[in-house]
Amino acid sequence: MQITYILSGIFHLKVPESSPVGSAIGRIRAVDPDFGQNAEIEYNIVPGDGGNLFDIVTDEDTQEGVIKLKK
Repeated sequence: MQITYILSGIFHLKVPESSPVGSAIGRIRAVDPDFGQNAEIEYNIVPGDGGNLFDIVTDEDTQEGVIKLKK
């Protein structure tokens, strides 16, 4: 069974109930035309938009946001 979560009203995420806590369950990508340190992207989950269920970290190699299951 999968549960669908809507983050910020624009991002839909289907998560299998069997997903372990801490596992990567999705990736998102922002686009920044800068290079080097100016192109580093930081992702955040807005309070109230699943912050108690999800965490997001930046993949240093791809600059993608990796969404992880918190609980």
